[in-house]
Amino acid sequence: MTLLQRKQLDWINAGWVGIAAFEATGGSGVITTEITAALGTAGRGGTAVPVQISASEGEGVIATGDHNRVEIYDSATKEKLVDGSGNEVYGRITESGGAYTLTYYVLDAGAQTAHSISPATDIDLYFPYRFTADKYPVDAAIALTLKNVYSEPTPGNGGANPEIAEPIAVTAADTLDDLSTTPATGSAMKLSVNGQVFASTEPSPAFSRSGLALTWSAANAGFSLQTTDNVVAYYFAS
Repeated sequence: MTLLQRKQLDWINAGWVGIAAFEATGGSGVITTEITAALGTAGRGGTAVPVQISASEGEGVIATGDHNRVEIYDSATKEKLVDGSGNEVYGRITESGGAYTLTYYVLDAGAQTAHSISPATDIDLYFPYRFTADKYPVDAAIALTLKNVYSEPTPGNGGANPEIAEPIAVTAADTLDDLSTTPATGSAMKLSVNGQVFASTEPSPAFSRSGLALTWSAANAGFSLQTTDNVVAYYFAS
């Protein structure tokens, strides 16, 4: 029996692409050169993928909708970049005439608010890209999770604790076990479900937290949790 090859599959899936040590300053920055270089080796086996915007959920950089969210880390400490109030800084990508711009935001009291980075700070960033089946990298879906686990943050922000990675049991459909430790006040957290990362700072988050209790929203996530799912919580302890 002859098997189909990946190039014969009409299949699109998203994954993370990383850019290291980008100098961020002000409210936005042009990242055309950095995106072009990253996509030059982003495909399976280090191959190039097109530098283009994903249209109608096709191949390319995600630059529209809720999934147009760039995760941002301080290059030096490897911690999530935060503002003076402890809100996570994130980015959104726009494109015009072939130029790609990364604009910075925080969620302030649940509202997306423009953010200006000062002083200039080197950042590591991860942006979402939709790959075709033949170019999809083996670890694209878990690249951000691997970064969190294996690049342990250096304590920063006044000596904050390193990020905790805690496996969370799914005890029944859409039911998560409690955290073992209370997260730091005002800090964001993430859940990895089978390698897909969900952040508490998203406009319609897939989960919520009250004390140690976690509540999963199948409606926001787009799927229900089952007891066979692998869930890991990432957060900073109080």
